[in-house]
Amino acid sequence: MGGSNSLSLDMALRITLGAWANLLTSYMAWGKALRDIVGTMGSTDPFWFGRQGVGSPFTKRNHALRLVEQYTSIPAPRVADVVENLGKMYLIMTRLHGQLLAVVWHLMSYAEWSQLADDLKACIAQVQKTPNNMPYEFGNTIGGPYIDHRIPDGSAGLFNSESEFYAHLTSHLSGTLATIFPERSICLDHHSHFTHSDLHPLNLLADRGRLSGIVDWECASAMAEYWEFTKAMYGTRARGVFEHIFYRAFGREYEYELEVGRKL
Repeated sequence: MGGSNSLSLDMALRITLGAWANLLTSYMAWGKALRDIVGTMGSTDPFWFGRQGVGSPFTKRNHALRLVEQYTSIPAPRVADVVENLGKMYLIMTRLHGQLLAVVWHLMSYAEWSQLADDLKACIAQVQKTPNNMPYEFGNTIGGPYIDHRIPDGSAGLFNSESEFYAHLTSHLSGTLATIFPERSICLDHHSHFTHSDLHPLNLLADRGRLSGIVDWECASAMAEYWEFTKAMYGTRARGVFEHIFYRAFGREYEYELEVGRKL
């Protein structure tokens, strides 16, 4: 009898979730703005729906979040369930409290900026220890090409070496790394690390002067060890506050790689 009741409750819950997913479909014109509003309002509701559509982008984000949950304790959404409705897949994720760093940075003190940077540094250290179980050095979390608007065509891979990666990165230019940077050779034997690959202020949440969340894991990939830093700096738009945060979190070990990336 108890098993039957449990099954009925499970079916009822899934029907309810399906109804909510159907309702959410009506509001998809809001797009990313809806995600930002729902994900940062500070509601006491512990869950929120994240519509990801179908195919590879959905699968990559789902798998990346599960890797983060398995190997780290950082403040990232946890996948509670996956619901299919009207041919669309939905992630039901835990809600993170806080507001977008891009929105509240000017309300924070210098000490809070530094504290948030230290929190981010600790999170990055955990993320980088996530094992790469793919047979490739550079690629997404499910063994396919990675997505990144920083690179030509917005997608690339898989690559077995950093030299292959740079060959693609310079494919839109009339020259090689040696001819573009004749004054100094570029190191091509960096370690490959698991990365978020899009640490933009729109993907970082802050709450009471601390880092409270890292969201939007669609671009998560195995990349060269410097990529998390250079990509983050690429998205700062030369704002001093964000540069301060990322320099404090990453240090200045990869200054030359940053210079190379900016020229490319």
